[in-house]
Amino acid sequence: MIAIRLARGTGRLAWRTWTRLRAAGERHDDQLGPYIAVTLSLAALGYVLSAVPILGTPLTLAWALAAYRAGAPEETAPVPADDAPEPGEQPSAEPEEEQLLPTREELAAALHQLAAPHVHLTALAAHFGLSSGQLREACDGAGIPVAGGVRMGGRVSTGVRAPDFPTLSPDPEPVPESVVAAGQSNNNNAQASTEEGFSITQDPVNHHRWRVTKAGN
Repeated sequence: MIAIRLARGTGRLAWRTWTRLRAAGERHDDQLGPYIAVTLSLAALGYVLSAVPILGTPLTLAWALAAYRAGAPEETAPVPADDAPEPGEQPSAEPEEEQLLPTREELAAALHQLAAPHVHLTALAAHFGLSSGQLREACDGAGIPVAGGVRMGGRVSTGVRAPDFPTLSPDPEPVPESVVAAGQSNNNNAQASTEEGFSITQDPVNHHRWRVTKAGN
């Protein structure tokens, strides 16, 4: 059991270290950084052990203690008696709600809003409350190129450059409505006739005034 726990803990420690190195490399847009860091660390460890062999014992004990602690079995919460499935009953799997990705228009509006002068993928993901992977998928689907070495606010990371921002859709112009004063007819003709034999003529100088004349005068 101890050997299994040490092996499990060693795997977990190695995976955590590798994940942190990869995250640091993505923040600085350095794809080779994690591999170089692991290689240099192993080389330095081998050099120290060959130069000072007495350090092998304490380093081995430190590794064994850390691996033993990391290899502890994960605790699972007990299932309440009321929620426990009956014998032979399959637990019902609730369908996960699919999170919709932003459209090209929504991405364009967010990019122009967050531009400084470019936009990192992490900032865009935080704006929509999604992960960087989901935002990359949305950008690929919208035809927006994602590149490395993008500068935003003095920092460099993966993102979208300003020249690649989609243009914003122009707002539709409102249709002008004719304004008619109270008591006036909504007639665009310069002259209109009434049934009582009167004619209404628009003033050629002041278009806000109308003249009422009796027909035949």
